[in-house]
Amino acid sequence: MNSQQIAAVLYHAAQFDSRVRRAMNNPQQAAETLEDWSDALAHVPATRAEVRWDVAHAVRGYYEQQRENRSAQYRAIEPGDITAAWAPFRRELMNRHTDPVPAADPDDVAAYLTALRASRHAVATGQLAPAQYRAALVAPSPSPTEAIAALRQTLARTRPPPHESS
Repeated sequence: MNSQQIAAVLYHAAQFDSRVRRAMNNPQQAAETLEDWSDALAHVPATRAEVRWDVAHAVRGYYEQQRENRSAQYRAIEPGDITAAWAPFRRELMNRHTDPVPAADPDDVAAYLTALRASRHAVATGQLAPAQYRAALVAPSPSPTEAIAALRQTLARTRPPPHESS
């Protein structure tokens, strides 16, 4: 996220938490907080449609205090809470990703690995959509209804015509 997006996240958190609101009312503290959060969340995207990630939902989820989690009761949201919320979405993106062949010369191992790492980092940070070659190569399996209909058509074509009795 960039600093404008971080500022929007902090403003959103301030709607839920007066501690964040007070911190953001002090210009010096707000500047330091914005800088710290920008450094910590540079690798987290604001939104990713492929996995339905939205940082605003992560902030809301933190303050909803689900199950046994009562962290919001004791402390304001921190960048680590957002990176923890992003982790499962990042994992899902990486599970979908199939490494494309890098443009680097495969004989230059260092350059080849650097290109692979850059591609993976771009997917993991939400800068690039996952390359899904496996999905394109694997044909979807037909539904049971479609399979039965195809079998009936095959049987109808291979069945000999009925004998007529005279």
